[in-house]
Amino acid sequence: MKAKCITIDWHAFWIRVYPSIDFWKGNKMKKNSGFTLLELAVVIAIIGILSGIAIPNFINWLPKYKLKNAAMDIRGNLNATRLNAVKTNADWAVFFDKANNSYHICSDSGANSVWDCPGGDDTVENTVNLSDYNAGVSFTSDSGLLIFGNRGMTNGLIVKITNRDKSAQYRIQTTIAGGIIMDRL
Repeated sequence: MKAKCITIDWHAFWIRVYPSIDFWKGNKMKKNSGFTLLELAVVIAIIGILSGIAIPNFINWLPKYKLKNAAMDIRGNLNATRLNAVKTNADWAVFFDKANNSYHICSDSGANSVWDCPGGDDTVENTVNLSDYNAGVSFTSDSGLLIFGNRGMTNGLIVKITNRDKSAQYRIQTTIAGGIIMDRL
């Protein structure tokens, strides 16, 4: 006895299951393209509600982000200064100037051998102005001079910075052994 082979007429099957679509003769569905006015109004309302929630949060977040960026830049510049002191086997200094809201990285104390940057004869390698961060970032601690010795050790200093609305504050602290610690207060 021979096995029977079942054949399926797929065209007839599709026409029975989906009578409005005939894949072999093209789509016979009514083509409705575009959006209704109601759909458009609902989408605009949802976007408006989400914007009303997101924009104030973004406005509050931005100064905190810029402050954190400034703190990370200070920490990075202190690390680079420490490495340069070890690399050149010479003392380097960072002068934090609260009056001008900036700090200066100096590589040489000059002919008078006194760290008196920025106004003295010290060799200033870099000057960073905190007002460039456009978030009202400023020092809250007193001005200070941080000296990295040729072995990377320091005299130890704590620098605090805050933003305009004082919603966040960071402390960058150096240990005598040359470690640099940054934390949010």
